[in-house]
Amino acid sequence: MQVTTASGYGVWRAGRAFVRRAVLRAFYAVVGDARRARSVGRRPRHARVRGPLEAIALFPHMVRAVFADSDLRRYALRINGARIAIVVLVTAIYAVVLAHGAPPPPASEADDDTEVETLRSIDVGSLHVPIPANANVVVTKKGKSSAAEPTRPKQPGAHFEKKRRTRLDGFAARVLARFPWLPLVSRVYAFAVLAEWLVIALSRQYDDELARRTSLAIGIVPDDEPRVPRPSVDLKWALRKLRDRVRGSLLFVSAFPLYVVLEMPSVGHFFAPVLALGWGLYWGTVFTAAKSAHAWKDADADPPPRQPFFLRPLEPTMVSHPRLMAYPRAWSFLVKSVRSPAYHAERSFGAFLGLLVVRAAAHVPLVYLAMRPFVVVAASRVIAGHDRRARLTSPSATTSPAELPSTAASSFAMNRLAIR
Repeated sequence: MQVTTASGYGVWRAGRAFVRRAVLRAFYAVVGDARRARSVGRRPRHARVRGPLEAIALFPHMVRAVFADSDLRRYALRINGARIAIVVLVTAIYAVVLAHGAPPPPASEADDDTEVETLRSIDVGSLHVPIPANANVVVTKKGKSSAAEPTRPKQPGAHFEKKRRTRLDGFAARVLARFPWLPLVSRVYAFAVLAEWLVIALSRQYDDELARRTSLAIGIVPDDEPRVPRPSVDLKWALRKLRDRVRGSLLFVSAFPLYVVLEMPSVGHFFAPVLALGWGLYWGTVFTAAKSAHAWKDADADPPPRQPFFLRPLEPTMVSHPRLMAYPRAWSFLVKSVRSPAYHAERSFGAFLGLLVVRAAAHVPLVYLAMRPFVVVAASRVIAGHDRRARLTSPSATTSPAELPSTAASSFAMNRLAIR
C-alpha cells in the first residue's frame, strides 16, 4: 500500500510539472516572448550532473555545441577526419600485405615420428637382392619406440584438468574451422590499436586545442592555454602517462592484503570478488576525474583535501596509535598524491561512473580517437557542477581575449584568435 501511494504521488508530481511547463510555454508564446518560452523547464547551464545517465547525456550536448559553431565544427571534422583517414589507410595496407603475403611452407609428407631410409640393397629371406643404380626404393618404418615410458604419479585433479584443456582446444578448433579469418582479423585489430596510439602521441596537441574550444563552447574554463598545435613527440607526456599507469596499478594492488584476508573464510569467496570489483570501479572514477585539470587544483591546497572514504574513519586511530595502524598509514601515504581527484570523484561519484562506462565502451579503434578530447571536457563539466571555479561565468573576468573562440580565424591560424 505504501509503495502504491508513493508511486502514485510521484506520477502526480511529474504530471503537475508537465502541465505547469505546458501552461507557461503557451503563455509566453501568446505574449510573444519566444526566448522565455524555449527556456521553460530547462536546467541551469552549470547545473550539477547527477547520476550516470546525465553524465552520458553530456556527450550529445557537447556534439551539438561543436556543430553549432561553424569554425569549431570545421576544425573538429578536419582534425579527426585526417587522423582517422591515416589510421584507416595504414591499417588497410597492413591487412592487404598480411592477406597476400607469402603462403605458408607446405607440410612434409612424412610425419614427425616417421623414419625414411633410402636403400641400395634389400634382404628377402636368405636372398640378398641388389637394387639398380637408376632406381630408389624407400622403406618407411612407422611406430613408436618399444621402450616403456616411465610411469608418472597421477596428480589430483589432473584428469579433469586435461579434460578441460581438451574441451577448450576442441572448441577453439571448431571456431577456427568455422571462421578461418579470425586470426587475420585479430592481427589487423591489434595493428589498428597500435597505429591509433601512435597517431594520438603525434597529434596530442590537436586534441588539447579541440578540448579547449569545446570547453569554451559549453561555458567551462579550459584546461590548457591557447597555442598553435603541431605534430610532435612529447616525451614528457609519454613519461607522465607511464607514471599514471604505474601509480594506478600500485593503488589497485594496495588492497591485496585485505583481499587475501577476506579469501580465508568460506564466505570470503563471495565478498572478495565483489570487493575487487568495487575497488576497481572506485579508482576508475578517480582517474576519470583526474583527466581534467580542475581535479588537481586542490593538490597543493592548505589544508589538503580530505582523505578518501575508506581512510576517514581510521584517521583518529592513525594519530593515536601510529604503530598499530602502520598499514593504513602506508595506505594514506600512497593515496596522498591523488587526494584531490579522489575528493572530486566522491562529490559526483555517479556522474563519473557514467563517464567511466563511456570510456570503457569507447576503447575501440577510431571511436576512441574521436571521443578522447570530449572525455576531458565531460570530466570538467561534471566538476563544474559542484565547483564554481570551473565555470566560465563572465568572459571578461575569466578569460583573456586570446582564449575566446574565434569565428573569423582559420583553424590552423590560432595566433590570430579574436573575440567573437
